[in-house]
Amino acid sequence: MRCDCSVHASGCHQLTGQCVCVDGWRGERCDSNCAPDRWGANCAQTCTCENSGTCHATQGTCECAPGFMGDRCQTACPAGSFGPMCSGVCSDRCQNGANCDAATGECICAPGFTGLLCSDRCAHGYYGDRCSQSCSCQNGTCNHVDGTCTCLPGWTGADCAETCPAGRWGQDCGRTCDHCMNGATCRPWNGNCVCTAGWAGPRCSEACPAGYYGENCNSACNCVHGSCNHIWGNCTCDAGWSGNICNFDKNECQNSGDNECSANADCHNAPGSYHCTCRTGYTGDGRECQPESVGPVILRPLPILNRETADTILFRCRYSYNRPDGSGVFVTWLKGDVILFLGQLKRIHDERITVDYGEGQSDLTIRQTKLSDSGAYTCLINSVPPTNSTGILNVQCPLGYYGSECRICPCRRGREMCDPYNGCLPCADEQTCENVLMKFEGSLRIISESWKPELADKTSTEHQKLAATVQFGLDEIYRKSPLSGDYLHAKVKQFSEGSVVSDFTLYFRPGSDIGPDDVGEQMNGKVSIGGLKVDPTASGIEGDTAKRRPGDGKRPRDDDDDGPGKGAVAGAVIGVVIVLLLVGLAFVAYRYFRLRKRAAEPTVSYDRGTTSIGADNPVFDSIPGAMAAPAMAPGVQVHKGDHLMYMQNPLYDQVNGMVAPEKEQLPPGAEAPPPYEENPGELQLTEEELRIKQKAAEAGYPE
Repeated sequence: MRCDCSVHASGCHQLTGQCVCVDGWRGERCDSNCAPDRWGANCAQTCTCENSGTCHATQGTCECAPGFMGDRCQTACPAGSFGPMCSGVCSDRCQNGANCDAATGECICAPGFTGLLCSDRCAHGYYGDRCSQSCSCQNGTCNHVDGTCTCLPGWTGADCAETCPAGRWGQDCGRTCDHCMNGATCRPWNGNCVCTAGWAGPRCSEACPAGYYGENCNSACNCVHGSCNHIWGNCTCDAGWSGNICNFDKNECQNSGDNECSANADCHNAPGSYHCTCRTGYTGDGRECQPESVGPVILRPLPILNRETADTILFRCRYSYNRPDGSGVFVTWLKGDVILFLGQLKRIHDERITVDYGEGQSDLTIRQTKLSDSGAYTCLINSVPPTNSTGILNVQCPLGYYGSECRICPCRRGREMCDPYNGCLPCADEQTCENVLMKFEGSLRIISESWKPELADKTSTEHQKLAATVQFGLDEIYRKSPLSGDYLHAKVKQFSEGSVVSDFTLYFRPGSDIGPDDVGEQMNGKVSIGGLKVDPTASGIEGDTAKRRPGDGKRPRDDDDDGPGKGAVAGAVIGVVIVLLLVGLAFVAYRYFRLRKRAAEPTVSYDRGTTSIGADNPVFDSIPGAMAAPAMAPGVQVHKGDHLMYMQNPLYDQVNGMVAPEKEQLPPGAEAPPPYEENPGELQLTEEELRIKQKAAEAGYPE
């Protein structure tokens, strides 16, 4: 019989006819696959595949389900791979560190990310695995992975629910408010200063503007006559006002301590003020009232003194003043506006400056003068009105010294000269370097003073006072002399015995055209210098050789003085000048009479197309004053009452290159006018004038 087996049988048993199946098949006819867990001949072998893996029906090898691998599918796919035999790579698809499903390859996002490919962060307000957790940050943002808060500037705390501590601001409260002043704080988020009451400005460094106070300077002051405290608004009243808002007038006259009126004055209250009036018999401004009196007389004005440093000067104030009440005179000494002495009360701390009083006098002495002593010094007498005299002291460095400390000039001889302010300056030439102060040495014998050994000591009071008096007297002589324009000052060198002999130096401006004779002439015959009696026969200037007649101080006329010879020369010069003047006058008269002989000519001026004829032209006289022109003068327009008339002027066009009209023929029997040169009554014309005159005649114009 024939075997009844399927194609999956290798044959059948020869006796029984049972089909013999190939590996992987089973059944009577070998037409059924092995069960999933069986394999081999007649499916007799058991599969060992795990994790839903299947084995090959004939070979028994495992075919793993997606997500597993190994001989028996016993191993899951390692991280980052997926699919059959774990052949897929997760990183090719999934982002931000995500894994994927080992079987399907679906992305499994890391905490903080979402999306099909895990490419998106968690939505705002969420974080963590699958973005399933809510953030708790109140004033900031949370980390999308772990939910930690990042606070906005000015906030702090785990949930950003707290503002920065006082005095700090910014991100993580990392900055301080030190830039804010006067107790101000700052806003924690931007650092802007928050001022305390009464302060304003970006740094709270400015007080509230006048008239405002308080928080943000928003409150207006209500002080009527005063100013308010910029913090609290309390009023500080102006003088003369009181009350919480300074609206009550203060009567300063009720209490003498509230006004400055003199005891000899009446006080008068006024709104916010008061004024004082001296009582009868007194005069002044009300604050100072003195008995009415006859004013003092300054007998000698204080001088202008020019001195060097380390010198001694004396200002003598001489006056005459008799007060009706018999009280003494009160003298105040000032330098500028600074009080030096109130009477004998010294108001300065300078031992060099002293004052001496006597009957009708007050003497101010300054020893060891300094540059800073320069200025105006005033002797003020307590009269009404005050009487005063002001003198000027100019102190400068000695010759050869300069600057505010009078340092010596280290100048190179013949190349530099010493400037009292700038030190050594280059000379323009050698002659300029010799342009220094002129000095004249002199001496005088004082017979009103007795010799004292102290006079030999330049630092003693006796020496300095007497030197100041002598210098003052010499200044007085030469400042009133013809040499005053060149004179600078005098300086006492020393005193010696012989009564008292004073050696001195007189200083004059550089280049002054004066000599010893000129200087000595001013002292001739002087018996008193600065109030001191001197011997005129023992006083003079070194080098003064002039011989003077006793008593007149004048020099005799020298042999080369002007004489008759010079007068004769001057007379001759004057005579020549007079002759020249007479000749000039004769020439002018001749020209005048020659010009008078010229005949008056008519005034004619030409303009293009018109002729203007003046009133002194005989042509004008021949034309009537009517508005219409006469027939004899076609084209003429006459303005009645005017002194000019205008007519068409063909001559002008001809002169300017235009064609002249044809020459008119003379009437039969008429004679041509004689040529101009045959008229003896007229001046001879030039050739050009004759040519123009001829053309005018040809054009029909009257002569």
